[in-house]
Amino acid sequence: MKEKFRRIFFANRMEVGMAIFLFVVTLAVFWQARGFGYINLDDNSYVMRNPMVLGGLTWSGVHQAFTTVLEQWWLPFLWISYMADIALWGPGPYGHHWTNILLHAANAGILYWVLFRLTGTRWRSFFVAALFAWHPTRVEAVAWIAARKDVLSGFFFMLALWAYVRHVEKPSVRRMALVSVAMLAGLMSKAILIVLPVLLLLLDFWPLRRIRKTWGAGAWGECKPLLLEKITLIVLAAVFMGVNLCTHTTGRGDGAPITWMTRLGMIPPNIMEYVEKAV
Repeated sequence: MKEKFRRIFFANRMEVGMAIFLFVVTLAVFWQARGFGYINLDDNSYVMRNPMVLGGLTWSGVHQAFTTVLEQWWLPFLWISYMADIALWGPGPYGHHWTNILLHAANAGILYWVLFRLTGTRWRSFFVAALFAWHPTRVEAVAWIAARKDVLSGFFFMLALWAYVRHVEKPSVRRMALVSVAMLAGLMSKAILIVLPVLLLLLDFWPLRRIRKTWGAGAWGECKPLLLEKITLIVLAAVFMGVNLCTHTTGRGDGAPITWMTRLGMIPPNIMEYVEKAV
């Protein structure tokens, strides 16, 4: 294993160095967030006054995380991560902020490595990963303790992409199982990972070129095996869509219930708002 790691490192030392550079600079960019306090919005209910979290990392706490719907979310890995912060760093906001920063920096480095493996382009991959890491819209996800969902699910998302790249390079049931495990962990951090099966199909089209025909004779023959290999991911996405529709049933403020149609109607304006902020 050590010899294999050494070969990979020296064969890709420039890329490894650039991934480490992204990690270090991202740490520096968000370093000041270590000294921030709690935000009087969701940090109270998520951490400050959450007895399940304040008890630290215990078996009873882990059991409660898996059996409790809190803040209308079933996100056991999120609560366990806060418990681990308490166990490692003690009470107070410092440890929670530090973990957010480390996760985001790791995400930046892994994203570069995945993009490079997908496309083989060094500087374009670096530009995209750096834009993701240092974009102003990332400030909320890193500096707000209650936004841990983003950086934690993002970490498992990046690992899932990495595992998928390795599967494409050398297909195996074990490697595809690793994609499923990473997706499941990400879904238990934030349900946003339901998009992963569709994203992987898009990657199959470009840049992986596993799909060359999108219409006409032979198109289904190319797509069918790619869909079948992702059947576990599709099932996971469907299950967690159902879980979140059942647990997250009200709006903000007074907690008044909102209909499915209203919730679906919120999708287009939210997408446009995120695009606007990205630009």
